[in-house]
Amino acid sequence: LPKGGPRGNIVGRIELAYSMDPRTTDYVTAQLRARNHTVQTHRNVDTDAAFSVALWAHLIGSTVERSEIRFAGSDDKVNLGTVGLDISGGFKGRETSCFEQLSSYLPDEERTALRGLVEHVTLQDRGKLRQLPDHLNVAILARQISVQKIVGHSDLEICQWASDYLKAILSQEINAIRAQGVIDSAPRYGLNGNIILLEDAGRAAGFLACQRRDID
Repeated sequence: LPKGGPRGNIVGRIELAYSMDPRTTDYVTAQLRARNHTVQTHRNVDTDAAFSVALWAHLIGSTVERSEIRFAGSDDKVNLGTVGLDISGGFKGRETSCFEQLSSYLPDEERTALRGLVEHVTLQDRGKLRQLPDHLNVAILARQISVQKIVGHSDLEICQWASDYLKAILSQEINAIRAQGVIDSAPRYGLNGNIILLEDAGRAAGFLACQRRDID
């Protein structure tokens, strides 16, 4: 028998199967190390799916444009060698969002910079909008995606937008952290690199109108 005996072989096979299961953290870690550009998420992307795809591209040092992204049914099989994000056969949050789980792989500074966005995407994904403060930022994120769908933007285009959005927040908040040593409590959100601070819910309509002009 190979080293370790029958029990050792069984344990080894279980560990190997676990590391090849797209739903596990071991699989995600292996795919990050391999810088896997092949991603699968569900059609009709929501906030969690779009930002998870964007964050994956960032984590492997790539871009959404250079990734091979498959938009499939939420219950479709995820093939080995493919990173399933926010999809039942892939990496999907149970008590949290996929986006929040992926953020745990970020360096400390970037994880701190995205803390506000992560919290809001998770609340959106968990359907807990009422737990938000009065500024309604998460609802506005969802509205922006809805508007893009209304004007005919594809799932891929929405993921590309989420990537630009993510980069803008990272840039601004990292600069704030380095300058002040703290992160501002009020989240900021960007339109094509232009950062806008929503101070209260009263500005939501103007913000949405600005976003709509931007994507027309």
